[in-house]
Amino acid sequence: MLDLTGIAVVDNHCHPVLLNQQMDALQFRSYFTEATDASFPEKHVHNSIYYTWFLRQAAKFYGCAAREEEVLAMRNSMDADTLLERLLGTAHIDTLILDPAYPLSDQCYTPEHMGELGHWTLSYCKDAAPGNAHAAIHPCSRRL
Repeated sequence: MLDLTGIAVVDNHCHPVLLNQQMDALQFRSYFTEATDASFPEKHVHNSIYYTWFLRQAAKFYGCAAREEEVLAMRNSMDADTLLERLLGTAHIDTLILDPAYPLSDQCYTPEHMGELGHWTLSYCKDAAPGNAHAAIHPCSRRL
């Protein structure tokens, strides 16, 4: 496998992470599609190549079998802070450009708390759209 861990990863448009990370299979699958029909996660997502690939990758991360039930059980056994800290650390993400407009702020982590969990500093930048402030979370010169 090609080792890309030495290359800085920048997510140039992401959203704050939801506080509630405990999910059942259908809710979890819904995050893998933009389809609005409720039957799509139930009937189709679990058969997609992307989702089955994700399950194999997640199984390595969680140390379990690559079956949806086991991945979700391992994921749901962690509190949200621990889960997010492990995911951010494992992903080797250098910078997140957060769009705080969605989801609603009372449903998600603050940019500041995401920065703490990722061991990054937080700064704010302006998007091209007037009045649209985005948070840029990036690492210190050395990780905390």
